[in-house]
Amino acid sequence: MNRSVILLTLILLSTVSNGQELVFGDSTVVNSIKSKTSKIYESKDKTSFYLTKKRLRKVKTYGTNIIAHSKKDTINRIIAISMTQKGQLGTEWYYWNNELIYVYESFEYFEEQEKNCKWKNFKNLCAWESRYYFVNEKLEYQKHKGKLSSIRNDLINELIKDGNSIRSYVVEHK
Repeated sequence: MNRSVILLTLILLSTVSNGQELVFGDSTVVNSIKSKTSKIYESKDKTSFYLTKKRLRKVKTYGTNIIAHSKKDTINRIIAISMTQKGQLGTEWYYWNNELIYVYESFEYFEEQEKNCKWKNFKNLCAWESRYYFVNEKLEYQKHKGKLSSIRNDLINELIKDGNSIRSYVVEHK
């Protein structure tokens, strides 16, 4: 392995462990998507709450708390918090005109899982967080804290399927 590859690897590892963001894609999409997500925060006339032990995600969960926001019976934001074997997984899906535009995902490890802690969140818990920006339901930009690499396409598809699964659950249980 040549020196530049080793040096780049060491820089990447030290950057991530110090809490620096790891980014991939076209960052020019961020501002327009942030503008839309801000409007979504202000655009709700109904909030629904659900608590289920039904498995709605690819990863095995022991229960999921779901909060769904909608405007004129159209879901525009879903928040799901699930307990897993290693900790708590929280995900928010944002929809603009029924199209996925943004996903925020965070994971907080149980203290027993802290051995390989790469980053601590604002609660000082070992964690990771990711932000995914979509244009025409295609991932255009992503950034991560506490992760070493970008997410694989198959995992992006699982993230989208999880959102669709939870969204379907909400629609079924209105």
